[in-house]
Amino acid sequence: MNKNSAFFVKAEQKSEQFEQIKAIIDRLSQNLQEHVEPALAAQTVLEAVAGALQAEAGTFWFYRRFEDGRISPMAVCGGGRLEGIYLLPGEGIAGQVVNSGEPLVISDCRQDDRWTGKVDTETGYITRTVLCVPLKTEGMAFGALQLINKAGGKPFDGQDLAFVEELARQISLIVQGHPLLAEYHSGGGRQTEPIQENGTGRSIIEKISTYMDPVIVHEILRKDGKHKKSIEPEQVVVLFADVRGFTHLAENLTPAQLISCLSDFLALTSRCVHRYGGIVDKFMGDCTMAYWRLNDSPEAITEACRAALAIQREAKEFAARLRRQTGLELGLGIGIHAGPALLCHVGDEQYMAYTVIGDVVNTASRLEDNAPPGEIYISQTVASRRGDCGRATILEGGVMLKGKEKRVEVWRLQE
Repeated sequence: MNKNSAFFVKAEQKSEQFEQIKAIIDRLSQNLQEHVEPALAAQTVLEAVAGALQAEAGTFWFYRRFEDGRISPMAVCGGGRLEGIYLLPGEGIAGQVVNSGEPLVISDCRQDDRWTGKVDTETGYITRTVLCVPLKTEGMAFGALQLINKAGGKPFDGQDLAFVEELARQISLIVQGHPLLAEYHSGGGRQTEPIQENGTGRSIIEKISTYMDPVIVHEILRKDGKHKKSIEPEQVVVLFADVRGFTHLAENLTPAQLISCLSDFLALTSRCVHRYGGIVDKFMGDCTMAYWRLNDSPEAITEACRAALAIQREAKEFAARLRRQTGLELGLGIGIHAGPALLCHVGDEQYMAYTVIGDVVNTASRLEDNAPPGEIYISQTVASRRGDCGRATILEGGVMLKGKEKRVEVWRLQE
């Protein structure tokens, strides 16, 4: 084929793609007028794009920028179930795309370090190849379309990416007035306008969200300066997870190895907490403190227990890898308690922290102090309200927790 022939073939292909995109957008424009409910609209969009590219599965990820800062699946087709799964900006493929605003295609997930396999681990689905493009409004990403596994076993390529990029650009235009974007064009966006007004402001929020839980960042922004006097009595569930044997690790690893090990461990605990709807309050050395708000979810105690069991499962795998690599042992103790607390800001005008205050925090911390490596200690309150999560066994005679005048009824939580 000579150069002229090749040129006309490419031109014909582009013309066909243009007509295909135009037909898809025309259908979607009509369908979206009928489907004003955001979830139905997202499902309609996803199925149209996945069908056009013959993808086996796909997800419409929506970035709840002004609500809790999480990226959650609004629509799914094919693949595994994604209930309860969330990503943070920069986490996973969709998190990377939303965070950067740039598309991404991976032809072979097994050979690419950008693929973490987090969602596959949760769903049991096997991803071979993935394509993900951002959806934008007013210059900021409000979500991402992620397609998985092309029919026939072929990988996604640059041509597929260009096609879906243009589709996503057109879709972003036709949903501007749709209720799907109400969060971006109503009160949520206006409340944070001074910070969200340009790319620099958005970048600042994203950076802060790597130092504080996005839920806390967005709560502070939502209150628009009123947070300093805010004291909120609530029912909460508090979880502490602490490494056993960290001092021995510090004595036997180089500083660089120790930081890498600690970062991986804290990421593990944070990932499990977020997976089950919790909020990471803080990291304290090798310890993670997290909480769930019962006011937000009646299943909070069950979710906290699920998170604890997930942390122990992943911690055992982490410890096994560490043992193979270094010969060193590592364990993890966890404590959980539920009760009344204050969510408030503490500190002075120069430095403040938004945290949970109350006896529930102290009790959860003492339960974790007493939990042996690999164990989860929970209070009677948690044991009685954990639902069908795990198996709880009471410890005979109770436990004398530091600071308590009487022995406390303690239960061991297991799979």
